[in-house]
Amino acid sequence: MDIRIRPLAPEDLNACGRIQYEAFKEVSDRHRFPAPFPSVRAAVRVIQTYFRQPSQLYLVAEVEGRPAGACVMDREGTIRGVRSIAVDPERQGTGVGRRLVEGVLERCRDAAGVRLTQDAFNLVSMSLYASLGFEVREPVVKMEGRLRGRAPAGGKVGLLKSRDVEACQELCLRVHGIERNLELIDGLEFGTALAVRRDGRVTGYASAVSPAGHGLAETLEDLELLISHAQSKTREPLSLLIPIRQAGLFRWCLEQGLKAVKPMTLMARGLYQEPRGWHWVSGRY
Repeated sequence: MDIRIRPLAPEDLNACGRIQYEAFKEVSDRHRFPAPFPSVRAAVRVIQTYFRQPSQLYLVAEVEGRPAGACVMDREGTIRGVRSIAVDPERQGTGVGRRLVEGVLERCRDAAGVRLTQDAFNLVSMSLYASLGFEVREPVVKMEGRLRGRAPAGGKVGLLKSRDVEACQELCLRVHGIERNLELIDGLEFGTALAVRRDGRVTGYASAVSPAGHGLAETLEDLELLISHAQSKTREPLSLLIPIRQAGLFRWCLEQGLKAVKPMTLMARGLYQEPRGWHWVSGRY
């Protein structure tokens, strides 16, 4: 079977939205977990968002002239993040998923590493990534709900400013050993990025307090401040991807009323440094 990997075209949006919706719904329903997209239309809207971001490349696996799989990846960076890898249920088990991930890796030859998060109950995808050189580096849980307590006292939280980017890069280097400029710049552009300041110094930041962004801080209290501030600005429930080994953060989320809704893993191929600070992960990594 001939499988062609190419960038998404505007005429692919509806077909890829259907693939994303049906593929994730099928595996989520089978394991009795909530599906990430409530409808095909919602999936299409998410794809449109990524399609418009210059930092993101949406790839399509084409079979017999029609999309059979799709995913989105970072166009650049020391580490490339990948997300939303999905294959049409009618084409699963035919090599489309493997060829799609191989297409991602071909486009990441100049990167030091590639990372992704995946649903831990999806053993098919976990096995596929492992066979292509990815290793499980972090157990993660998706948590959702509204915080019920007050924000911790201390530092001041506000929108991240462009002048703070260098300080955030330095903090990320200390915690993760790499810079994460793509998500940081996206957060600035969309107005979702936050910073904690103590004595005029940035001690924590978040590109977004959601699965679309990552957060990190020098202390657990500053990470709690970021999450609490985000909750104070919305009546909607929060959703975060929490590394389970960050036991203090995990317990705090539970105490605050967030519920664990789905087990996940962070998988990496290539360069990886054990985190040296408090953090949560994004859907990219």
